[in-house]
Amino acid sequence: MHSVSLDPDEDESEAHSFAMLQTYLSSLGDAEQAEFYDTTLPTIVDYAMKLKTLKPTERSLCYSLQQQCGAVSVSRGFGAALLACGFLSCFPKRTPKTHPTLRDCNFAPFFSRLHK
Repeated sequence: MHSVSLDPDEDESEAHSFAMLQTYLSSLGDAEQAEFYDTTLPTIVDYAMKLKTLKPTERSLCYSLQQQCGAVSVSRGFGAALLACGFLSCFPKRTPKTHPTLRDCNFAPFFSRLHK
């Protein structure tokens, strides 16, 4: 699980981020670990794999820009698929160099800050 950078100069590995997630998960009790690995993680993976089939077909999604009014509604399943892909860091990694106005939506930076 990790995202790929579009910046050829980007060499920062996200392995540390996922190591922190692993450390956090290993600090959980046996029942919580079993719940995560047996139920939660497989559900996350299932939703991530369904992203293409759950995306809206009637219109494309646009980025929400600052200072622009607008609203968009998506199905709960598609929202869950987007979150699942972010959790698994499936989206291309965004850096200030490659996307100066868009933030990285993968969870890897969040995982690197997990503590007991």
